[in-house]
Amino acid sequence: MIPVLDLKRTHDPIADELRRAVVATVDSGHFLKGRATAEFEQAWADRCGARHCLSVANGTDALELTLRAFGAENREVVVAANAGGYTTTAARIVGATPAYADIDPDTHVVDVQAALRMVGPATAVIVATHLYGNYVDVPALRAALLAMGRTDVRIIEDCAQAHDLDGGAGRVGGLGDAATFSFYPSKNLGALGDAGAITCNDASLHAELVALHQYGWTRRYAAERPLGRNSRMDEMQAAVLLVKLPHLARWTEERRAVVHAYRGATLPGVRWVTGTGPTVAHLAVLEAAGRDRLQARLREAGVASDVHYPTLDPEQPAQAGRASRADSLACSRRAVPRLLTLPCFPGMTTAEVRHVLAALGDALA
Repeated sequence: MIPVLDLKRTHDPIADELRRAVVATVDSGHFLKGRATAEFEQAWADRCGARHCLSVANGTDALELTLRAFGAENREVVVAANAGGYTTTAARIVGATPAYADIDPDTHVVDVQAALRMVGPATAVIVATHLYGNYVDVPALRAALLAMGRTDVRIIEDCAQAHDLDGGAGRVGGLGDAATFSFYPSKNLGALGDAGAITCNDASLHAELVALHQYGWTRRYAAERPLGRNSRMDEMQAAVLLVKLPHLARWTEERRAVVHAYRGATLPGVRWVTGTGPTVAHLAVLEAAGRDRLQARLREAGVASDVHYPTLDPEQPAQAGRASRADSLACSRRAVPRLLTLPCFPGMTTAEVRHVLAALGDALA
């Protein structure tokens, strides 16, 4: 079975480096807020073109802390309806109300005009999720907000699936008022467990986030900021990410090559979502009719697949009866039963790509 993702392909060539990093961390006796964490924060800020980076426990915490820092409590957060539920979770935790916008039909990231339609008097934040590694035009979104006179609305880039993505105006992570990252193991840059980060250019925002992520402390044992909590990346994950970071560009190109090969094939009835614009090819996603039948036939041919995501955020059972607003969501709803994610990962061979395409062609026929 060709898997959707094979982490051993990325880990095996650097296994000795990873082991040395883990052993060095154990030998240091320093497991939180040590040298590796500080070094990674600086390296990641530089990579994103941002002035500041704060490491946190995971990507959802990064969203929660940033929404809280932006005062989203009792206000609205505009988010794409297909974003996997992570922003919805964070918004509910801070006491914000989701306002769901529709998606661009080609890339499935939030449609800028749809997001702007959802901006109202209560809007505090728009979350621009660079879904599947595709690009949300954050500068265009910013310009439109300014033209509306809404300088009070903050933009958070959700970059959990978009490490190193450059849409032409600079890398994601430095384009919005803040940006959040997940380093979950399956991400383009993944740790060996949960980990996350927040980048920004505002020193006062960074200071607020630093306090919020560690008990509300402004100095040790002085909890001056209310609603602070404990959300720290551990030193071992930072050390692992430092080992992996120099390989990220090459891994990204390998992912893009897979998507390029997929898109170059003649497959009637298939509409590719990944790669229609700037992308880091986090996932290779297509639309096709008869998705469930197609998925079953691929499995019979030895090709694994997945669905990202089978349920829109506002339609999850946990959201039933809870306050929210929503656009028509016509594109989002049309896409859900047609979505399918195919194998795409660094180290995937040409023969495997050809097998996937042959199996897909046979299944479609």
